[in-house]
Amino acid sequence: MSDPKNARSSMGFTHVSVPFDETPHLEALVSAGQLEKRAVLIPGLPVSKENTKDWMQFANQPEVISAIAQGEYHNGEVPLAFTIWYRPSFEDELTDYINELKKMANKSEQATPRKPSD
Repeated sequence: MSDPKNARSSMGFTHVSVPFDETPHLEALVSAGQLEKRAVLIPGLPVSKENTKDWMQFANQPEVISAIAQGEYHNGEVPLAFTIWYRPSFEDELTDYINELKKMANKSEQATPRKPSD
Protein backbone atom coordinates (compact mmCIF):
# COMPACT_ATOMS: atom_id res chain seq x y z
CA MET A 1 0.00 0.00 0.00
CA SER A 2 2.86 2.37 0.60
CA ASP A 3 4.14 1.87 -2.95
CA PRO A 4 3.81 5.27 -4.74
CA LYS A 5 2.77 3.61 -8.01
CA ASN A 6 -0.49 2.57 -6.28
CA ALA A 7 -1.47 6.22 -5.69
CA ARG A 8 -4.16 7.56 -8.02
CA SER A 9 -6.22 10.71 -8.35
CA SER A 10 -9.84 10.92 -9.45
CA MET A 11 -12.32 13.80 -9.34
CA GLY A 12 -10.05 15.82 -7.06
CA PHE A 13 -9.54 13.00 -4.56
CA THR A 14 -6.33 11.06 -4.08
CA HIS A 15 -6.62 7.41 -3.21
CA VAL A 16 -4.49 4.31 -3.05
CA SER A 17 -5.26 1.33 -5.24
CA VAL A 18 -4.90 -1.66 -2.99
CA PRO A 19 -3.54 -4.63 -4.93
CA PHE A 20 -5.60 -7.08 -2.85
CA ASP A 21 -9.25 -7.47 -3.88
CA GLU A 22 -11.34 -8.18 -0.79
CA THR A 23 -14.62 -8.30 -2.72
CA PRO A 24 -14.75 -12.10 -3.22
CA HIS A 25 -14.22 -12.59 0.51
CA LEU A 26 -16.93 -10.07 1.38
CA GLU A 27 -19.33 -11.71 -1.07
CA ALA A 28 -18.62 -15.11 0.49
CA LEU A 29 -19.53 -13.70 3.91
CA VAL A 30 -22.73 -12.24 2.43
CA SER A 31 -23.60 -15.65 0.94
CA ALA A 32 -22.97 -17.27 4.32
CA GLY A 33 -25.34 -14.78 6.01
CA GLN A 34 -22.58 -13.21 8.10
CA LEU A 35 -22.70 -9.82 6.34
CA GLU A 36 -25.19 -7.71 4.44
CA LYS A 37 -24.40 -5.70 1.31
CA ARG A 38 -26.17 -2.62 0.01
CA ALA A 39 -25.45 -0.63 -3.13
CA VAL A 40 -26.54 2.96 -2.48
CA LEU A 41 -27.29 5.46 -5.24
CA ILE A 42 -28.68 8.89 -4.37
CA PRO A 43 -29.64 10.71 -7.60
CA GLY A 44 -29.75 14.47 -7.09
CA LEU A 45 -27.11 14.44 -4.35
CA PRO A 46 -23.81 15.17 -6.08
CA VAL A 47 -20.44 13.75 -5.24
CA SER A 48 -18.68 16.53 -3.38
CA LYS A 49 -15.90 16.62 -0.86
CA GLU A 50 -18.41 17.33 1.92
CA ASN A 51 -20.82 14.55 0.94
CA THR A 52 -18.02 12.06 0.38
CA LYS A 53 -16.40 12.90 3.71
CA ASP A 54 -19.75 12.50 5.44
CA TRP A 55 -20.56 9.03 4.11
CA MET A 56 -16.99 7.91 4.76
CA GLN A 57 -17.30 9.08 8.37
CA PHE A 58 -20.64 7.31 8.62
CA ALA A 59 -19.06 4.12 7.29
CA ASN A 60 -16.23 4.36 9.81
CA GLN A 61 -18.07 2.35 12.45
CA PRO A 62 -17.31 -1.10 13.86
CA GLU A 63 -20.45 -2.56 12.27
CA VAL A 64 -19.27 -1.55 8.78
CA ILE A 65 -16.74 -3.98 7.39
CA SER A 66 -16.01 -2.27 4.07
CA ALA A 67 -17.34 0.48 1.80
CA ILE A 68 -16.36 1.65 -1.67
CA ALA A 69 -17.52 4.49 -3.90
CA GLN A 70 -18.30 4.04 -7.57
CA GLY A 71 -18.27 7.66 -8.82
CA GLU A 72 -19.93 6.86 -12.15
CA TYR A 73 -22.23 8.96 -14.30
CA HIS A 74 -25.96 8.39 -13.92
CA ASN A 75 -28.31 10.38 -16.17
CA GLY A 76 -25.63 13.01 -16.89
CA GLU A 77 -24.51 13.57 -13.31
CA VAL A 78 -22.20 11.93 -10.80
CA PRO A 79 -24.51 11.28 -7.86
CA LEU A 80 -23.40 10.06 -4.47
CA ALA A 81 -23.06 6.29 -4.80
CA PHE A 82 -21.35 3.68 -2.68
CA THR A 83 -21.49 0.01 -1.81
CA ILE A 84 -21.33 -0.96 1.83
CA TRP A 85 -20.83 -4.32 3.56
CA TYR A 86 -22.01 -4.39 7.15
CA ARG A 87 -23.14 -6.58 10.03
CA PRO A 88 -26.89 -7.36 9.99
CA SER A 89 -27.37 -5.47 13.28
CA PHE A 90 -26.51 -2.22 11.42
CA GLU A 91 -29.46 -2.43 8.98
CA ASP A 92 -31.75 0.08 10.71
CA GLU A 93 -29.06 2.72 11.19
CA LEU A 94 -27.99 2.41 7.55
CA THR A 95 -31.59 2.67 6.34
CA ASP A 96 -32.13 5.82 8.42
CA TYR A 97 -28.96 7.37 7.01
CA ILE A 98 -29.95 6.57 3.42
CA ASN A 99 -33.38 8.11 4.02
CA GLU A 100 -31.70 11.30 5.25
CA LEU A 101 -29.56 11.40 2.11
CA LYS A 102 -32.66 10.94 -0.07
CA LYS A 103 -34.43 13.81 1.71
CA MET A 104 -31.41 16.03 1.08
CA ALA A 105 -31.43 15.10 -2.60
CA ASN A 106 -35.10 16.12 -2.84
CA LYS A 107 -34.45 19.58 -1.37
CA SER A 108 -33.50 22.40 -3.68
CA GLU A 109 -30.75 23.40 -1.27
CA GLN A 110 -27.87 20.92 -1.09
CA ALA A 111 -26.96 20.95 2.59
CA THR A 112 -24.35 18.72 4.15
CA PRO A 113 -25.74 15.50 5.70
CA ARG A 114 -25.88 15.23 9.46
CA LYS A 115 -22.70 14.28 11.21
CA PRO A 116 -22.74 10.72 12.55
CA SER A 117 -22.83 10.49 16.30
CA ASP A 118 -19.58 9.46 17.92
